[in-house]
Amino acid sequence: MKKDRIFVLSGIVLAFLFLHQGCNNSDEETDLINYSELDEIATEVLLEIGHRDGDPIFGALIGLVVFEDGSMVVGDRGTRRIEQFSEDGSYVGAVANQGDGPGELSPLFELVLGGEESLIVHHFGMENRVDYFVTDPDGDGFLYEDTVIQEAVMDHRNLMLGALSSDRYLVRVTEILRLSELDQVADRGVSESVLAVVDHHQTLVRDSISTLKSPLAIFNASGRGVSIIGIPPYQDHDRVKVLRGGRYLIAKPDSSELTFYNDQSEMDHQITLKVAERGVTEEEIREFLSDHDREHHQKFRSRIPEVKPPFLDVWASDRHILLKTDEVGEEQEFVLLNREGDPLGRFHLSTFDDIRWIEGDRIYSLHQHPEEGHSIRVYGLNL
Repeated sequence: MKKDRIFVLSGIVLAFLFLHQGCNNSDEETDLINYSELDEIATEVLLEIGHRDGDPIFGALIGLVVFEDGSMVVGDRGTRRIEQFSEDGSYVGAVANQGDGPGELSPLFELVLGGEESLIVHHFGMENRVDYFVTDPDGDGFLYEDTVIQEAVMDHRNLMLGALSSDRYLVRVTEILRLSELDQVADRGVSESVLAVVDHHQTLVRDSISTLKSPLAIFNASGRGVSIIGIPPYQDHDRVKVLRGGRYLIAKPDSSELTFYNDQSEMDHQITLKVAERGVTEEEIREFLSDHDREHHQKFRSRIPEVKPPFLDVWASDRHILLKTDEVGEEQEFVLLNREGDPLGRFHLSTFDDIRWIEGDRIYSLHQHPEEGHSIRVYGLNL
Protein backbone atom coordinates (compact mmCIF):
# COMPACT_ATOMS: atom_id res chain seq x y z
CA MET A 1 0.00 0.00 0.00
CA LYS A 2 2.86 2.38 0.87
CA LYS A 3 4.58 1.59 -2.43
CA ASP A 4 1.40 2.45 -4.32
CA ARG A 5 1.11 5.72 -2.39
CA ILE A 6 4.74 6.63 -3.13
CA PHE A 7 4.25 5.79 -6.80
CA VAL A 8 1.14 8.01 -7.02
CA LEU A 9 2.89 10.90 -5.24
CA SER A 10 5.92 10.57 -7.49
CA GLY A 11 3.67 10.67 -10.52
CA ILE A 12 1.97 13.82 -9.25
CA VAL A 13 5.36 15.52 -8.64
CA LEU A 14 6.63 14.57 -12.09
CA ALA A 15 3.44 15.82 -13.69
CA PHE A 16 3.74 19.12 -11.80
CA LEU A 17 7.37 19.54 -12.85
CA PHE A 18 6.46 18.75 -16.47
CA LEU A 19 3.66 21.31 -16.49
CA HIS A 20 5.86 23.89 -14.75
CA GLN A 21 8.62 23.40 -17.31
CA GLY A 22 6.08 23.63 -20.11
CA CYS A 23 4.81 26.93 -18.73
CA ASN A 24 8.37 28.26 -18.52
CA ASN A 25 9.05 27.27 -22.12
CA SER A 26 5.78 28.87 -23.18
CA ASP A 27 6.71 32.09 -21.37
CA GLU A 28 10.15 32.11 -23.00
CA GLU A 29 8.61 31.64 -26.45
CA THR A 30 6.14 34.47 -25.74
CA ASP A 31 9.07 36.77 -24.83
CA LEU A 32 10.77 36.18 -28.19
CA ILE A 33 10.65 39.00 -30.76
CA ASN A 34 8.87 37.78 -33.88
CA TYR A 35 9.80 40.26 -36.61
CA SER A 36 6.93 39.23 -38.90
CA GLU A 37 4.36 40.13 -36.23
CA LEU A 38 5.60 43.67 -35.60
CA ASP A 39 3.55 46.68 -36.69
CA GLU A 40 4.64 48.39 -39.89
CA ILE A 41 6.15 51.86 -39.41
CA ALA A 42 5.25 54.32 -42.15
CA THR A 43 8.17 56.11 -43.79
CA GLU A 44 8.35 59.19 -46.01
CA VAL A 45 11.13 60.88 -47.95
CA LEU A 46 11.72 64.21 -46.21
CA LEU A 47 14.62 65.30 -48.39
CA GLU A 48 16.41 64.06 -51.49
CA ILE A 49 19.59 65.58 -52.91
CA GLY A 50 20.86 64.24 -56.19
CA HIS A 51 19.29 65.85 -59.23
CA ARG A 52 19.34 69.27 -60.83
CA ASP A 53 16.85 69.97 -63.63
CA GLY A 54 16.21 66.25 -63.83
CA ASP A 55 19.87 65.31 -64.28
CA PRO A 56 21.95 63.48 -61.66
CA ILE A 57 24.61 65.61 -59.99
CA PHE A 58 26.58 62.76 -58.40
CA GLY A 59 28.68 59.96 -59.85
CA ALA A 60 29.10 57.15 -57.31
CA LEU A 61 28.39 58.05 -53.68
CA ILE A 62 30.44 56.13 -51.13
CA GLY A 63 30.37 58.04 -47.83
CA LEU A 64 28.11 60.29 -45.78
CA VAL A 65 28.76 62.17 -42.54
CA VAL A 66 25.91 63.91 -40.69
CA PHE A 67 26.74 66.67 -38.20
CA GLU A 68 24.79 67.80 -35.14
CA ASP A 69 23.29 70.81 -36.93
CA GLY A 70 21.89 68.52 -39.63
CA SER A 71 24.40 69.53 -42.30
CA MET A 72 25.91 66.74 -44.40
CA VAL A 73 29.16 65.97 -46.15
CA VAL A 74 29.09 63.37 -48.93
CA GLY A 75 31.88 61.60 -50.77
CA ASP A 76 31.60 60.97 -54.51
CA ARG A 77 34.03 58.42 -55.91
CA GLY A 78 32.71 58.99 -59.42
CA THR A 79 33.73 62.66 -59.54
CA ARG A 80 36.37 62.36 -56.79
CA ARG A 81 34.84 65.20 -54.82
CA ILE A 82 33.62 65.76 -51.26
CA GLU A 83 30.72 68.20 -51.07
CA GLN A 84 28.80 69.81 -48.23
CA PHE A 85 25.06 70.47 -47.95
CA SER A 86 23.01 72.26 -45.31
CA GLU A 87 20.20 70.62 -43.33
CA ASP A 88 17.61 71.73 -45.90
CA GLY A 89 19.67 70.40 -48.84
CA SER A 90 21.18 73.69 -49.97
CA TYR A 91 24.64 73.42 -51.50
CA VAL A 92 27.38 74.84 -49.23
CA GLY A 93 30.50 74.04 -51.24
CA ALA A 94 33.26 71.59 -52.06
CA VAL A 95 35.43 70.28 -49.23
CA ALA A 96 38.01 68.45 -51.36
CA ASN A 97 38.72 67.59 -54.99
CA GLN A 98 40.71 64.93 -56.82
CA GLY A 99 44.48 65.02 -56.73
CA ASP A 100 47.58 63.36 -55.34
CA GLY A 101 48.57 65.88 -52.71
CA PRO A 102 47.65 66.36 -49.05
CA GLY A 103 43.98 67.15 -48.64
CA GLU A 104 43.21 65.93 -52.17
CA LEU A 105 41.33 62.79 -53.10
CA SER A 106 42.75 59.49 -54.31
CA PRO A 107 40.47 57.06 -56.21
CA LEU A 108 39.73 55.05 -53.04
CA PHE A 109 38.60 56.93 -49.93
CA GLU A 110 36.02 56.89 -47.15
CA LEU A 111 34.58 59.55 -44.83
CA VAL A 112 34.60 59.36 -41.03
CA LEU A 113 33.13 61.69 -38.40
CA GLY A 114 35.96 63.25 -36.40
CA GLY A 115 36.06 64.73 -32.92
CA GLU A 116 34.47 68.12 -32.23
CA GLU A 117 32.43 67.92 -35.45
CA SER A 118 35.49 67.60 -37.69
CA LEU A 119 35.94 65.42 -40.78
CA ILE A 120 38.37 62.59 -41.48
CA VAL A 121 39.12 61.29 -44.98
CA HIS A 122 40.76 57.87 -45.03
CA HIS A 123 42.50 56.90 -48.28
CA PHE A 124 43.17 53.31 -49.31
CA GLY A 125 45.40 51.75 -51.91
CA MET A 126 49.17 51.90 -52.21
CA GLU A 127 49.31 54.89 -49.85
CA ASN A 128 47.31 54.47 -46.65
CA ARG A 129 46.73 58.14 -45.87
CA VAL A 130 44.51 60.00 -43.39
CA ASP A 131 43.52 63.64 -44.02
CA TYR A 132 42.03 65.80 -41.25
CA PHE A 133 39.63 68.67 -41.93
CA VAL A 134 38.30 71.13 -39.33
CA THR A 135 35.36 73.52 -39.43
CA ASP A 136 36.10 76.95 -40.88
CA PRO A 137 35.79 79.51 -38.04
CA ASP A 138 34.95 82.21 -40.59
CA GLY A 139 32.37 80.26 -42.59
CA ASP A 140 30.18 77.21 -42.91
CA GLY A 141 32.67 74.92 -44.64
CA PHE A 142 35.77 72.92 -43.74
CA LEU A 143 39.49 73.68 -43.91
CA TYR A 144 42.24 71.15 -44.57
CA GLU A 145 44.37 70.80 -41.42
CA ASP A 146 46.80 67.89 -41.54
CA THR A 147 47.82 64.62 -43.24
CA VAL A 148 49.18 61.46 -41.64
CA ILE A 149 50.56 58.64 -43.75
CA GLN A 150 50.29 55.35 -41.94
CA GLU A 151 53.44 53.32 -41.60
CA ALA A 152 53.66 50.64 -44.27
CA VAL A 153 52.91 47.28 -42.64
CA MET A 154 52.70 44.23 -44.87
CA ASP A 155 50.38 42.05 -42.80
CA HIS A 156 47.70 44.44 -41.50
CA ARG A 157 45.97 47.76 -42.04
CA ASN A 158 43.99 50.17 -39.85
CA LEU A 159 40.45 51.01 -40.89
CA MET A 160 39.30 54.28 -39.30
CA LEU A 161 35.86 53.98 -37.65
CA GLY A 162 35.42 57.27 -35.82
CA ALA A 163 36.64 59.62 -33.09
CA LEU A 164 36.48 58.88 -29.37
CA SER A 165 37.85 62.36 -28.57
CA SER A 166 39.71 65.17 -30.34
CA ASP A 167 42.87 63.03 -30.55
CA ARG A 168 41.79 59.40 -30.01
CA TYR A 169 40.31 57.27 -32.79
CA LEU A 170 38.74 53.84 -32.95
CA VAL A 171 40.20 51.62 -35.68
CA ARG A 172 39.58 48.12 -36.94
CA VAL A 173 42.92 46.40 -37.51
CA THR A 174 42.40 44.05 -40.45
CA GLU A 175 44.72 41.31 -41.60
CA ILE A 176 46.01 41.48 -45.17
CA LEU A 177 45.98 37.96 -46.56
CA ARG A 178 48.56 36.84 -49.09
CA LEU A 179 47.56 34.63 -51.99
CA SER A 180 49.31 31.65 -50.38
CA GLU A 181 47.26 32.12 -47.17
CA LEU A 182 43.80 32.28 -48.74
CA ASP A 183 43.33 28.52 -48.94
CA GLN A 184 44.15 28.22 -45.24
CA VAL A 185 41.31 30.53 -44.18
CA ALA A 186 38.80 29.66 -46.90
CA ASP A 187 37.50 26.63 -45.03
CA ARG A 188 36.79 28.74 -41.93
CA GLY A 189 34.60 31.08 -43.94
CA VAL A 190 35.45 33.99 -41.62
CA SER A 191 38.29 36.41 -41.07
CA GLU A 192 39.14 38.04 -37.76
CA SER A 193 40.14 41.61 -36.98
CA VAL A 194 40.92 43.50 -33.80
CA LEU A 195 39.42 46.71 -32.42
CA ALA A 196 42.03 49.20 -31.20
CA VAL A 197 42.58 52.89 -30.37
CA VAL A 198 45.15 55.13 -32.08
CA ASP A 199 46.12 58.78 -31.71
CA HIS A 200 46.18 61.57 -34.28
CA HIS A 201 49.43 60.20 -35.76
CA GLN A 202 47.98 56.67 -36.02
CA THR A 203 50.21 55.47 -33.18
CA LEU A 204 48.69 52.60 -31.20
CA VAL A 205 47.28 53.71 -27.83
CA ARG A 206 45.23 50.66 -26.83
CA ASP A 207 45.18 47.26 -28.47
CA SER A 208 42.75 44.35 -28.62
CA ILE A 209 39.58 45.91 -27.19
CA SER A 210 37.59 43.22 -28.95
CA THR A 211 38.01 40.55 -31.62
CA LEU A 212 35.61 40.88 -34.53
CA LYS A 213 34.51 38.37 -37.14
CA SER A 214 33.64 39.08 -40.79
CA PRO A 215 32.50 36.65 -43.49
CA LEU A 216 34.95 35.75 -46.22
CA ALA A 217 33.91 35.90 -49.85
CA ILE A 218 33.87 32.87 -52.11
CA PHE A 219 36.81 33.35 -54.45
CA ASN A 220 38.84 31.78 -57.23
CA ALA A 221 42.60 31.87 -56.76
CA SER A 222 45.04 31.30 -59.58
CA GLY A 223 48.54 32.29 -60.59
CA ARG A 224 47.05 35.45 -62.08
CA GLY A 225 45.52 36.54 -58.78
CA VAL A 226 42.21 36.33 -56.96
CA SER A 227 38.73 36.90 -58.36
CA ILE A 228 35.91 37.50 -55.91
CA ILE A 229 32.73 35.55 -56.67
CA GLY A 230 30.54 36.79 -53.83
CA ILE A 231 29.61 36.46 -50.16
CA PRO A 232 26.93 33.89 -49.22
CA PRO A 233 23.80 35.41 -47.65
CA TYR A 234 22.91 35.44 -43.95
CA GLN A 235 26.43 35.31 -42.61
CA ASP A 236 27.33 36.42 -39.06
CA HIS A 237 29.12 39.76 -39.37
CA ASP A 238 30.26 41.66 -36.27
CA ARG A 239 29.51 45.38 -36.56
CA VAL A 240 31.01 48.45 -34.89
CA LYS A 241 29.31 51.86 -35.03
CA VAL A 242 30.77 55.01 -33.49
CA LEU A 243 28.14 57.36 -32.05
CA ARG A 244 28.28 61.01 -31.07
CA GLY A 245 30.33 61.91 -28.02
CA GLY A 246 32.90 59.18 -28.57
CA ARG A 247 30.55 56.36 -27.57
CA TYR A 248 30.32 53.26 -29.70
CA LEU A 249 28.39 50.04 -30.22
CA ILE A 250 29.70 46.54 -30.86
CA ALA A 251 27.06 44.17 -32.24
CA LYS A 252 27.71 40.43 -32.51
CA PRO A 253 24.95 38.39 -34.18
CA ASP A 254 26.28 34.97 -33.15
CA SER A 255 25.62 35.86 -29.49
CA SER A 256 22.71 38.26 -30.20
CA GLU A 257 24.53 40.87 -28.09
CA LEU A 258 24.51 44.65 -28.53
CA THR A 259 27.14 46.22 -26.25
CA PHE A 260 27.49 49.98 -25.77
CA TYR A 261 30.77 51.56 -24.64
CA ASN A 262 31.70 55.04 -23.44
CA ASP A 263 34.57 57.15 -24.81
CA GLN A 264 37.00 55.37 -22.45
CA SER A 265 36.07 51.98 -23.95
CA GLU A 266 34.30 51.00 -20.73
CA MET A 267 31.11 48.98 -21.12
CA ASP A 268 28.04 51.13 -20.52
CA HIS A 269 25.30 48.55 -20.97
CA GLN A 270 24.50 45.41 -22.91
CA ILE A 271 21.36 44.07 -24.57
CA THR A 272 20.86 40.42 -25.47
CA LEU A 273 18.23 40.12 -28.18
CA LYS A 274 15.72 37.29 -27.94
CA VAL A 275 14.52 36.72 -31.47
CA ALA A 276 12.23 34.00 -32.79
CA GLU A 277 14.16 31.63 -35.06
CA ARG A 278 13.83 32.29 -38.80
CA GLY A 279 14.81 29.58 -41.21
CA VAL A 280 16.45 30.21 -44.59
CA THR A 281 14.05 28.92 -47.24
CA GLU A 282 14.97 27.06 -50.42
CA GLU A 283 13.23 29.81 -52.39
CA GLU A 284 15.53 32.43 -50.86
CA ILE A 285 18.60 30.31 -51.63
CA ARG A 286 17.56 29.82 -55.25
CA GLU A 287 16.87 33.54 -55.67
CA PHE A 288 20.40 34.32 -54.46
CA LEU A 289 22.00 31.63 -56.64
CA SER A 290 20.18 32.90 -59.74
CA ASP A 291 22.67 35.79 -59.86
CA HIS A 292 25.70 33.45 -59.93
CA ASP A 293 27.11 30.88 -62.32
CA ARG A 294 25.99 27.32 -61.69
CA GLU A 295 29.57 26.13 -61.22
CA HIS A 296 29.74 28.12 -57.95
CA HIS A 297 26.37 27.06 -56.50
CA GLN A 298 27.70 24.23 -54.37
CA LYS A 299 30.34 26.47 -52.79
CA PHE A 300 27.65 28.95 -51.83
CA ARG A 301 25.26 26.28 -50.53
CA SER A 302 27.94 24.86 -48.25
CA ARG A 303 28.23 28.25 -46.51
CA ILE A 304 24.54 29.28 -46.27
CA PRO A 305 23.22 28.63 -42.73
CA GLU A 306 19.91 26.96 -41.95
CA VAL A 307 18.85 29.82 -39.67
CA LYS A 308 19.11 33.56 -40.31
CA PRO A 309 21.13 35.64 -37.85
CA PRO A 310 19.13 37.99 -35.58
CA PHE A 311 20.44 40.96 -37.57
CA LEU A 312 22.58 41.69 -40.62
CA ASP A 313 23.60 45.24 -39.70
CA VAL A 314 22.91 47.75 -36.93
CA TRP A 315 22.86 51.50 -36.22
CA ALA A 316 22.10 53.45 -33.04
CA SER A 317 21.26 56.94 -31.79
CA ASP A 318 20.46 58.40 -28.36
CA ARG A 319 16.86 57.20 -28.72
CA HIS A 320 16.81 54.17 -30.99
CA ILE A 321 18.53 51.04 -32.22
CA LEU A 322 17.97 50.08 -35.84
CA LEU A 323 18.49 46.52 -37.08
CA LYS A 324 18.68 45.39 -40.66
CA THR A 325 17.01 42.00 -40.37
CA ASP A 326 16.52 40.71 -43.91
CA GLU A 327 16.96 41.38 -47.61
CA VAL A 328 14.68 39.61 -50.05
CA GLY A 329 14.19 40.55 -53.69
CA GLU A 330 14.23 44.33 -54.01
CA GLU A 331 13.40 45.06 -50.37
CA GLN A 332 15.32 45.34 -47.13
CA GLU A 333 13.57 44.79 -43.80
CA PHE A 334 14.48 46.94 -40.79
CA VAL A 335 13.35 46.64 -37.17
CA LEU A 336 13.37 49.65 -34.83
CA LEU A 337 14.02 49.18 -31.10
CA ASN A 338 14.20 51.59 -28.20
CA ARG A 339 17.49 51.86 -26.31
CA GLU A 340 16.34 49.13 -23.91
CA GLY A 341 15.92 46.71 -26.80
CA ASP A 342 12.11 46.68 -26.94
CA PRO A 343 10.69 46.49 -30.49
CA LEU A 344 8.78 49.52 -31.80
CA GLY A 345 7.95 48.16 -35.26
CA ARG A 346 9.45 47.42 -38.65
CA PHE A 347 9.67 49.07 -42.07
CA HIS A 348 11.01 48.32 -45.52
CA LEU A 349 13.29 50.23 -47.88
CA SER A 350 14.68 49.53 -51.32
CA THR A 351 17.84 47.46 -51.74
CA PHE A 352 19.29 50.60 -53.38
CA ASP A 353 19.33 52.29 -49.95
CA ASP A 354 22.61 52.18 -48.02
CA ILE A 355 21.84 53.54 -44.54
CA ARG A 356 24.70 55.57 -43.05
CA TRP A 357 23.24 57.34 -40.01
CA ILE A 358 20.15 57.63 -37.79
CA GLU A 359 19.22 60.68 -35.73
CA GLY A 360 15.96 61.01 -33.82
CA ASP A 361 13.19 59.87 -36.17
CA ARG A 362 15.33 60.37 -39.30
CA ILE A 363 17.20 57.84 -41.43
CA TYR A 364 20.07 59.09 -43.63
CA SER A 365 20.75 56.93 -46.66
CA LEU A 366 22.77 56.86 -49.86
CA HIS A 367 20.22 55.84 -52.48
CA GLN A 368 22.33 54.17 -55.17
CA HIS A 369 20.01 53.56 -58.11
CA PRO A 370 21.94 52.17 -61.12
CA GLU A 371 19.74 53.90 -63.73
CA GLU A 372 18.28 56.99 -62.04
CA GLY A 373 21.57 57.93 -60.41
CA HIS A 374 22.78 58.28 -56.83
CA SER A 375 21.27 60.60 -54.25
CA ILE A 376 21.18 61.42 -50.55
CA ARG A 377 17.84 60.51 -49.00
CA VAL A 378 16.54 61.51 -45.59
CA TYR A 379 13.61 59.38 -44.46
CA GLY A 380 11.20 60.27 -41.68
CA LEU A 381 9.67 57.59 -39.46
CA ASN A 382 6.05 58.16 -38.44
CA LEU A 383 6.17 56.74 -34.91
